[in-house]
Amino acid sequence: MKTDISTKDLTLYPDGKDTTFDVVVINDSDRMSSFQLEISAAGVESDREWLWYTVTPQSANKPPGDKTEFHVKVLRSPIPGFVGLVNLTVKVFSLELMTEERHILRLNIIESVSECPFRVELPTKPIQTLPNSQVEIAFSIHNNSQKAIAVTLSVHSSKREWFLFDNQTTFNLPPQQSQNYSFTCKVPEMHAAVAGVYPFTVIGQYRNQNSPPTRGHIEVLPTGNVDFDAFPKRQLVPARRPWLPQWGIEPPVYQLEFTNNSNYSQGRTAEILEITTPTFNNYPKVGGDIEPRDGENEFSIYPEQVNLAPGETQTLELIAYSKRPWLGIGKTQTITVKEAVVSPLTPASSALGGLSKEITISPIADDLPLTDEHTAHSEQKGLQILELRLLPIIPRWLQVAIALLILGGIWWFLYAAFRLNYHAASVNVVRFNGLGDMAISTSNDQTLRGWRVRENRLQPMGLLGNLGKAGRTGLYRPVDNNQVAVGLENGEIQIWDLLNLADSPRRSLSYRRDDRVMALAYSQNSQYLFSGHGSGLILQWYLGPTLNLTNVEEPQLIQEFDFAIYDIAPVGARQETLAIAGRYNQLVLWDTTGGNQGLRTVPYPAGGQDEYITSLATAADKPFLLATADDRGSISVWNLRECLTNQSATCQIIDQWQAHQGQPIRSLALTANGCYLASTGDDGEVMLWLLNSTGERSTQNMGGEAIARSPSPKSSLDIIAIDSYLRIITGGRDHQVRLHRIQQPPTPCN
Repeated sequence: MKTDISTKDLTLYPDGKDTTFDVVVINDSDRMSSFQLEISAAGVESDREWLWYTVTPQSANKPPGDKTEFHVKVLRSPIPGFVGLVNLTVKVFSLELMTEERHILRLNIIESVSECPFRVELPTKPIQTLPNSQVEIAFSIHNNSQKAIAVTLSVHSSKREWFLFDNQTTFNLPPQQSQNYSFTCKVPEMHAAVAGVYPFTVIGQYRNQNSPPTRGHIEVLPTGNVDFDAFPKRQLVPARRPWLPQWGIEPPVYQLEFTNNSNYSQGRTAEILEITTPTFNNYPKVGGDIEPRDGENEFSIYPEQVNLAPGETQTLELIAYSKRPWLGIGKTQTITVKEAVVSPLTPASSALGGLSKEITISPIADDLPLTDEHTAHSEQKGLQILELRLLPIIPRWLQVAIALLILGGIWWFLYAAFRLNYHAASVNVVRFNGLGDMAISTSNDQTLRGWRVRENRLQPMGLLGNLGKAGRTGLYRPVDNNQVAVGLENGEIQIWDLLNLADSPRRSLSYRRDDRVMALAYSQNSQYLFSGHGSGLILQWYLGPTLNLTNVEEPQLIQEFDFAIYDIAPVGARQETLAIAGRYNQLVLWDTTGGNQGLRTVPYPAGGQDEYITSLATAADKPFLLATADDRGSISVWNLRECLTNQSATCQIIDQWQAHQGQPIRSLALTANGCYLASTGDDGEVMLWLLNSTGERSTQNMGGEAIARSPSPKSSLDIIAIDSYLRIITGGRDHQVRLHRIQQPPTPCN
């Protein structure tokens, strides 16, 4: 083979002038041979998409001695955007002769404004990521020209919304250099990012000229799972009118639901692992064989499988037929159903016809570990435990009628006993007697009940009296504790004799009808009883030698205030002064021996019509100590000695604090020695406060101690110290009377 080339130097002009040369090849062999010609540029890899020259003809088959003339035309620079000299290698070869010849040409490329002077490179392998993630895609731009250029890039894809790339972004590139950059691809959440390979194209623009497209690929990996559920979990056969004899009933159907929470399509079915009839202490085991189909059990699943697209939910039907017994109490069957994979995973391909990839997944293992012997079924992945309750064909009501009568009698006995010994409505007041071994309570259920106190528990004494109206307040007669005075909703005051219980009170006192009795207080010698009313009246009743009278007497003293009374308490050495508290945060001291001249107001922060001082507490051993509480959660301790003995003196506040999270406090109580203060209210907490000898809170107990907590508000409490223990009794809206017994905490007061 002999070759001859027409020129060694070429010039490529930007104005489109032809740049051509000829290569003559002579077959100098003794046989027929074919010849081909290829051209390559120094330092440039072959790129089929960048056609920069043409050869005519593409190949030639010649006999011995004949020649072929190849005509070559250079269309553009072999290096996009390159300007200057580049060496070209012209290779002529023959496959039959197994020989080749090479010639070197110099190509001088003149700069052209229409030629693309740069190229963009992206990773050749797909960029792998997961749904709901963000990935940085690196790319580089090569400037092949002799001067700096500004390139604007744009990204094109069927998922253009994934790419956080501004198509107006301009990159300034130095001459003959490469620059590395990146842009962000934000893959959306699971169901919007189906597993597969998604191609995208980056195109650059320079002086209204577009670069050849550069392609990359985003591969979204498969992830997620399939949720398996079944409903209903329990079925009853027959489901309707089970008390009637029924047969030929349609079998129950369970819905087996599969939800594809992955980003690829999946196929699922269900298998019945085991059908068991549990007995006492017999728990079914997973993995056992299904009971033989002997006509007793016929279970089927329809359809056989479901194919789930990402985010799709489909159901299978488990039809459960099992024979019912004729007699007895019926039987319960447990059905263990397992999820099964029926087809391999095939992620979706890109809408642009991109790559596709087939991935297989492993089925759920049959031998998953059990975490607990009795709950292993529900703990295993892909398992559902269903229950089928089969009632007998002959109803059980005839068999169990006698048993129901017996159970009904027992229930009625317990219910009656409960109603006999416990309140059926909110408890409004509880009180200890002087020894602390008995207590009383009144309630909205219109009853007065008694309680024996035994260590740390209460024993019901039963009903002491039917009041006829809701009992608002009540207390023991101080002398002998043999009588109880109860104030009612309708303004009546009833005196009940505890030594000779009767169906009616020993005495009934009334002044105005429907004037609710809010508080009662005995005088020191028990001959007088004071009553405070919602209208603002304070009445003094004489209970002296005329106790045997059954007629209603008029009150001995009447004092009216311009606010509703909430509580009263005798104070002072002889207890002839009455502390009166109520609406508008009013606190008044009334010397009952001085009439209207004996009234004086104790300064207390003013309140509106919805603000009340709700409770007063005194200590028998400290008659000048008074504790008050209001519906804003404030507790105050007062020393009344100076203001009771000197009309010009101001009543002294010893201590004041917020309690019960600012919720209303409904009841206060002091021990006889004034060392322990108990409080309760709408927050349901029972708090104990330790006081020193002057009535201030002990520094070791400034925040109080929570004795008990209840979700229901408390209405009343009482406290008494017996030996080294404190007993606290409470009542509230939960209808319950409760006793709390604790060791007396040490306090400086003792």
